[in-house]
Amino acid sequence: MTVTFHDAARSELSEAVAFYNENAPGLGDIFAAEVRSTVVRILAHPDAGFSVRPMVRRRLLLHFPYSILYSFSEQRLRILAVMHHHREPGYWEDRI
Repeated sequence: MTVTFHDAARSELSEAVAFYNENAPGLGDIFAAEVRSTVVRILAHPDAGFSVRPMVRRRLLLHFPYSILYSFSEQRLRILAVMHHHREPGYWEDRI
């Protein structure tokens, strides 16, 4: 399965990594590694995420207040958002 990121989701990831690294050197790298491991878990069991909209699911990161919002088909996993839990719900819906 091919993994792609919506441009805005890629920006959210980059901004979060930079933020965490500015506040504690290396923490952004740990965050990025957790995002990668969450994506691997999604690839293994894409249906396991909580359904938030038709065709959109959410998986929580284990150690950071973020979720990965995604859609999938047999051929592709599309990351729609790397969402901080304190952001306005639904801000990402135009990415579907």
